[in-house]
Amino acid sequence: MKQNNKILSGIKKIALAMLLAFLGPVIFSTATNQIMTISGTISMLLSFGFGLWGIIEIVSSFFDQTNE
Repeated sequence: MKQNNKILSGIKKIALAMLLAFLGPVIFSTATNQIMTISGTISMLLSFGFGLWGIIEIVSSFFDQTNE
C-alpha cells in the first residue's frame, strides 16, 4: 500500500509540473513588467523541478525494497 501512495504522490507532482509548464510561458509571454517576467521564469523552472521530483519518486517506488 505504501508503494501506491508513493506512485500517487509522484503523479500529483507531475500534474503540478504540467500545470506550471503551461502557465509559465503564458505569464512570460504576456508580461508587461519585470515582475511578471520573473514569475513566469520561476514557474517554468519549478515545472522542471517538480517533473523531475515526481519521476524520481515514481521510479523509486518501483525499486523500493519494503517488507510487505
